[in-house]
Amino acid sequence: MAKGTIDLSKAFPEKLVIKECHGRKEEVNRDDLLNVDDKNWNTIVCRRCDSVIFPEDKVMYVEDYTADLPEMVVGGKGSTASEKISWWWHTKNDKDFDTIGFAWVVVDGKKTLLCGDCEFGPIGLRTPDDKEFWVAVERVRYVDKQPRHPKAPPKKAKKAKQ
Repeated sequence: MAKGTIDLSKAFPEKLVIKECHGRKEEVNRDDLLNVDDKNWNTIVCRRCDSVIFPEDKVMYVEDYTADLPEMVVGGKGSTASEKISWWWHTKNDKDFDTIGFAWVVVDGKKTLLCGDCEFGPIGLRTPDDKEFWVAVERVRYVDKQPRHPKAPPKKAKKAKQ
């Protein structure tokens, strides 16, 4: 390698790995979702490529909103089938996202959200003014990832079963 050249393969060692997955919501165990503060207990990732959408302890769980979302496809548009979604991760801060993409498909007066890396979606919705965001609980996966920063606070306790 020539002097002064940067090897970006070392800066970004993770490659995007695309998995086969269907576009419908998947059953999720509610008892494994929340920490003691009613926020996401695990890291929320894309079902198709494992890109981080939200780090742990970032977003609130809500059930007070229902919307019909088209089935998920790459690019987030073109699907004619839809399904009713009523479990959401909700935030009013776009900086809570690790990666997210947007599509111009509008559902219930809101623009749709896609994975920012593989563009699989829609995984959620955002208001036209970008003030509120909802990600469907059953359209993402959950993993226990180690924090990137060595001085990161310890993981909060899981919420007790009700």
